[in-house]
Amino acid sequence: MKFIKTLFYITLITFLLLCLINITIFFFNSKIISQKYLKGNYFSKLPVSYGVYKSNINDRSFSNYIAIMGDSHVAGAGTSDPVLSSYTIGYFLEKLNPSENYITFSWPGGGSISILKLFLLNRDNYIFSRIHEDPKKIIYVFTESNDLTDDYNDKYLNITTFAFTKKEYIKQIFPLFYFTYLTFYKKDFNYSKKITNKIFFQDKEIDISNKGRIDIPEIYGENLEKSYKILFDNLYNFKKRTNELNFVFLPAAATLYKFKYPMKGISYSNGLEINITHENYIKYHINLKKNLQILCKKLNIKFIDLTDEMQIKSKQTLLIGPEDFGHYNVQGNQFIAEIINSKLN
Repeated sequence: MKFIKTLFYITLITFLLLCLINITIFFFNSKIISQKYLKGNYFSKLPVSYGVYKSNINDRSFSNYIAIMGDSHVAGAGTSDPVLSSYTIGYFLEKLNPSENYITFSWPGGGSISILKLFLLNRDNYIFSRIHEDPKKIIYVFTESNDLTDDYNDKYLNITTFAFTKKEYIKQIFPLFYFTYLTFYKKDFNYSKKITNKIFFQDKEIDISNKGRIDIPEIYGENLEKSYKILFDNLYNFKKRTNELNFVFLPAAATLYKFKYPMKGISYSNGLEINITHENYIKYHINLKKNLQILCKKLNIKFIDLTDEMQIKSKQTLLIGPEDFGHYNVQGNQFIAEIINSKLN
């Protein structure tokens, strides 16, 4: 009985101590969370808002800054290394403009809804905010491969306020528990496990099966129009927050490299295999870009298309892989940053 009582008190004290550590990390997250202390892939196991503090390229004052917004491509997926820093688009932009202060707002697997939620959490929320002024410039990176799929949401339409769920708030306050949960309990599902894809590069076939998720279009017709509406609304909200909003169109790997067979992927909605031919994907690409240009014109924001330059570069250099063919590699992100920089300056 005495042993059980002692064990109970030890467990209780340990739990309370861990809670205290979690809350301390939360309140001082912008000072503690950095690549200086945590390298590469550890950040994928922290709550999504902690990625804002990842980079060493901002001065931690979070003032007079340029915001780079997007999904996992902006976060640097495909370039992460357990030892080295993650060579993100923001990292290379800062190298080109060392006097500027860049902050990356990225939500892996998210679209404009998620990114706006993330920004407002850090900017406006009474408890969670760490950034106390709007960006002087926003570089919004739109990923062709899946952003409209991520944005499609019937419940969102006509909603003008955004909030995290209670579960998401708890994650931000208890990052250590969340990190432990992802590390030892939750197992990620390998979406590309049953999918076979091959691409051509310089007349050679490259097997990219089981090496990163390949996303293909699955939102069409009326549902696609809803996604455009959602994107329009969120860009409108971003525009109110800055003097300069730039919309960057980031082409998908399928636009740059031809697939040997019809490109295959896994549906986000039902988990089933879907496919599309290269020819049909190019038609989708042309139509998508046309509609996005119209959308940006209505909002009077700059549309920056990276397609032509990246198609030329892709013939010389493999901009994706070799481990993750669903995202751009270090060379890809560096080139993306160089094009963006040249078109903004």
